[in-house]
Amino acid sequence: MKKLILFLLFVPLVSFGQEYYVSARGGLNVREAPDAKAKKIETLLYGQKVTVESETGIKLTINDFDQKSGDTKIIEGEWVKIEYAKTFYTILGDGDIYSDPYEIKKYEGYIFNGFLKEVSFPQYIDENYIDFNSMDNIYLPKGTVVYFNEDDKAYESNPSIIEYFKNVEKPKSLTSCYKYKSGILFSGIAYDIILSDPFYEINPINYSSKKYKSGPKIDIYIAEFKNGVLTGKQKKIDPLEEIETEKIKTIELDQIGVEKEIVVKYSDLTIEFGDLQEYVYVNDVAFFDLDGNRIPDFPPFNFWVNNRESFLFDMNNKNKFLKIKYFPEYIEPRGEYGIQDKIHFFDSDCNLYDIVKEVEVIEDFNVKVKSYKNLLIGKWQSTDDENNFVEFTKDARIETYGDYEDTERYSISNSCKNGGEIESNEDNYISGWMSELCWYIISVDDKNLSLSFVGRGNTLNYKRIK
Repeated sequence: MKKLILFLLFVPLVSFGQEYYVSARGGLNVREAPDAKAKKIETLLYGQKVTVESETGIKLTINDFDQKSGDTKIIEGEWVKIEYAKTFYTILGDGDIYSDPYEIKKYEGYIFNGFLKEVSFPQYIDENYIDFNSMDNIYLPKGTVVYFNEDDKAYESNPSIIEYFKNVEKPKSLTSCYKYKSGILFSGIAYDIILSDPFYEINPINYSSKKYKSGPKIDIYIAEFKNGVLTGKQKKIDPLEEIETEKIKTIELDQIGVEKEIVVKYSDLTIEFGDLQEYVYVNDVAFFDLDGNRIPDFPPFNFWVNNRESFLFDMNNKNKFLKIKYFPEYIEPRGEYGIQDKIHFFDSDCNLYDIVKEVEVIEDFNVKVKSYKNLLIGKWQSTDDENNFVEFTKDARIETYGDYEDTERYSISNSCKNGGEIESNEDNYISGWMSELCWYIISVDDKNLSLSFVGRGNTLNYKRIK
C-alpha cells in the first residue's frame, strides 16, 4: 500500500554566493520567473552545482513520489534565484597551440530550493580532516626546483614559510609539490570537494552544435600527507553514486635530498627549438661510477633529458666526462610544453625524481676496460638449436653444425675490426680475422653467453657445456 509521508524538509539557511547541488535524481527545472507556470528554461541535472543569488519569499509545496519505495513525500521550500554554469570545449584546428579551448558560460533562473543540498559530506569527511584549499601553496612551473634563499623576493607572499625555512635542514629546496599548513610542512589527512559543471564539445570544422559529453559530477578527494608530501592512503569518492576507489602511494621520505654522483659521457647531442619548448636528443651515452666502472643503464638520465636540464644545452659538454651530483627531490616533471594539465593535485605526478645539482668536467678520467676473453674460453651449445656449437680457445673461434666445422682466429676489442660500429668503452666486440664477421657480447658468465650478430641484428644465446 502506498504511503503518504509528511517530510518536513528543513531547507538550510541560504548563504548567498554559497554553492549547493541538485539532489533530485530526475533533475530540477529552471524557470524564467518564480512560478510553476513560468516558461521553463531547461532542466538541471542530478548533482549539478548552483549558486543561490537571492530568495523570493514565495513558498512552494511539492508532493514527491519515490518510484523505488512507493512513498510520497511532501517537500516544502521556496523559489530562489540561482546562477549555474556549463563548460564548453572547442576542438582546435591543426597547429593552433595558443587558443584556450575552454569556455565557461553562466546562466540565471529560478528553481525550487527543496531539491538543493549543501556541499557537505560528513559521512565521508571527518571533522579532523583539513581542507586542502586552506593550505599554503608555493606555485612554481612544473619540473622546477628553487633553492631557498630568505632574501629571494619570490617568497614575499608566503612569510610564514620563510620563517619556517630559517630553522630547518630539509627540504633545502622548494617545489610546488610540497604542501604547508600555517607555514609548516603538513602532516595529516586533507580533503577537497570538486563540483564539475556539465561538459559540452563544439566542433567548428563541421559546424555541429554543442554536444553533451559528461557531467555534472562531484568528486571528493581524501589523502594522507607526511612532512608536506602526499604519501599513504588516497581515496576518491563519488557521493552521488556512493562509489569509492582507494589506492596507496608510497614515497621514501628518507631518500629526499640524499646526494649521489655519477659520470656521464655522450658524443651526439641535438637540440630542436619548437614553438613552445626545446627538444633534446642525446645518443651514444655511457655511464660510469667514480672508479671508472661502466654502468649498463641509468634511468635518471632519461628524466634529465625530458626535464631539459640546463647542462644539456652546453654544446661544450659533448665528448667530455661529466661528473654529475644529483639528489632525489619531490617534484612533478615538466612534461610536454611544461604545461600543468587540468587535473587535481591528488592525481598529479608528484613523485621522487633525481635532480641535477652540480656538473663538473673531469679532464683525466680513467675508464676501466673489462675483458671478456677468460669468460669466453670454453665450448657453448646454442639454446635455440642443439646441433649448433661454438668453441673459443685462446686464439681461435670454432663453430660446428653437424659435420660442418669452421675455424677462424679472432680478437676482442672495443669495436668491430671491419669498422662501421661506434667504439665502446669496453672490449665487448668479437671480430673474425678472415671473414670480417663481428659479434657484440651482450652478456657472458660461467653458464650463459648472449651475442648480437652485428649487421644482422639477431641475438644468439648459448649455454656452457665445457
